[in-house]
Amino acid sequence: MSIRGDLVMLGALARQPGWLSHLPNEKRELIVQRLTGLMADEKTSPRVLVSAARVLIAFERADIERAKLSLSMEVDDDDEEPKT
Repeated sequence: MSIRGDLVMLGALARQPGWLSHLPNEKRELIVQRLTGLMADEKTSPRVLVSAARVLIAFERADIERAKLSLSMEVDDDDEEPKT
């Protein structure tokens, strides 16, 4: 499979709810490092560059959604505590 094909597959996986939460932090960091390396390389084709950017955007969106969910859970937990 080509680099672009791998990136398209990663982007599709990153958009799946919960997929990134099961990915170990070390693996996620490695993927982000490789994506930013691809984007920084001047030999990278425009199609691969756009695919890498899309995957990074999908990762960021997943992080934002995970943070929102975490915050809403904390707020819900605070509401359930009895006040004395």
